[in-house]
Amino acid sequence: MAGDLLVVAAILPEIAADFGVTVASASALIAVHAVAVALAAPAAAFVLRTLTLRVSLIVAIAVFVAGNILVVVVSGLEVALIGRALSGAATALYMVATYRFIAVFSTPQSRPKSLSLLQTGVAFATVSAAPVGAWMAHISDWRIAIAITTVPAFVAFAALRNPAVTGILSPGPGQRKALVRAPVPAILISSFLARFVYYSCYAFVASIYGGVGPQRLPVVLAALGTASVLGNWVAALLMRRWSPFTVGVVGLTGLACTVGVLPFVGGSLAGAMVSATCWGLFGWMIGLAQIEALFSTGDADPSFLGGVSYTVTALGTAAGGLIAGMCFAASGVRGLSLMAAAASLAGAVILGTASSRKGYRR
Repeated sequence: MAGDLLVVAAILPEIAADFGVTVASASALIAVHAVAVALAAPAAAFVLRTLTLRVSLIVAIAVFVAGNILVVVVSGLEVALIGRALSGAATALYMVATYRFIAVFSTPQSRPKSLSLLQTGVAFATVSAAPVGAWMAHISDWRIAIAITTVPAFVAFAALRNPAVTGILSPGPGQRKALVRAPVPAILISSFLARFVYYSCYAFVASIYGGVGPQRLPVVLAALGTASVLGNWVAALLMRRWSPFTVGVVGLTGLACTVGVLPFVGGSLAGAMVSATCWGLFGWMIGLAQIEALFSTGDADPSFLGGVSYTVTALGTAAGGLIAGMCFAASGVRGLSLMAAAASLAGAVILGTASSRKGYRR
């Protein structure tokens, strides 16, 4: 489900040609999905108050499959947009229910490892979805590429037939008050900025590493993808000794340093490989640390906080693409790099200051 958004991004020209619309019009398929995720994630916490975790996950899978099937079988953009909205809402419900599942069935000691496994899957899906989708569309048809994204959903459905996946209901009202209690606002703001920085640069990765040439660019992207997966495990290891707030500050600071030097190292293969590795490592280290930081506050039900966090990161992704485009058009890679580095440092300062005041650092 995590890779569903980027699969469509990689095959937009093929979809646009099939539907007889421009690529700009077809990009609405991405926007609708992102908006559905952002709107559905907070609502998912309230769904979990009436449905068990197991039923919630099954409903999410069913809606996700139905949405993708609708996109595959229709011949017009308007109906396909409905399918994309359904898959986006289903993705949000599934992720929020999964966060709740981890919070309920893991101990504070084992939770970082469990979250690391989840985030590793998300990272792998994110970095592999675009090339796999593009390859499938090239050798067959874009509809096949969309259909294949439903296969993991059937695997998850089979696993949920295990009766050990029992139901836990969410707590009662009053959750929204937690959003204004420190350090939750600082965590959410830094989460937004981290995702904003990562995807604002990722949107122009071909331009940033254009100096290595089109033949070597896939090697650099492979390094970025591999490091993104490893970043979750590094964060889990660091959180055995440090608080998630400290790990988040380290990740944001490292990301700021990395994106700040991209214009100066992206022209050589060695510099591109090192910077791409640091980019993926620090960028995905932050996500795991900030989720654990939210859960460790104990201020609200994890499903609610997870839903809000998922909304914030979805908005960060969307804002990253929008603002990065304007920044790149105005000042190129150097301006984009400077803007991203400043945003990442701001996130580090906000998170570090808030956690120090509350005494969460060690």
